[in-house]
Amino acid sequence: MTTDRKLTEELDKELDKELAMDKTSRVENRLVVNNNTRMGRTDWKPNSINYMLTMRLTCGELVDQSLKGYWNELRTRGWRFYVVDQGAGRCYYGHRVITIPLRVIPEKTAKIGYFTYYLAHEMAHVFAGHGAKHGQVFMDWLKKICPKEYWHYELEYKARNAAHAGIDYSQTIFTDKELF
Repeated sequence: MTTDRKLTEELDKELDKELAMDKTSRVENRLVVNNNTRMGRTDWKPNSINYMLTMRLTCGELVDQSLKGYWNELRTRGWRFYVVDQGAGRCYYGHRVITIPLRVIPEKTAKIGYFTYYLAHEMAHVFAGHGAKHGQVFMDWLKKICPKEYWHYELEYKARNAAHAGIDYSQTIFTDKELF
């Protein structure tokens, strides 16, 4: 067995212990659904989990200090966070799971604060509620959670909604790293 495979298996075991999850699983609708249920819901985890980065996120190492209070509140409410190899993050309300794509991890992007913005964006979905989508209630939560200097990233995603909520590039502090 290769060292990488052993490391992945060890991290898988550690993560499962941390998240108190059963190892007997089946694949369903691109999600891994565990056979056990607790508190009336089925626990599951998404495919393509990067276990090393998920552990760093679960331990709070990747979470900016400005988001820690909100992040801790969601964890207290039973929300789990995963770093996954997928195109976009997602908030799975029914399962209390937030996924963050691998591509936004600080080591993977030159965009200063992009991970902080991205995590704040997904958490704002939780606080705003499922029906809020990217409307005004969501934007209010995003502005409350996310540091002001990173709001401009929402203009790259939902420009009209962000502009309507008063988000523009005037709050931005660009660095040389982002300009080139």
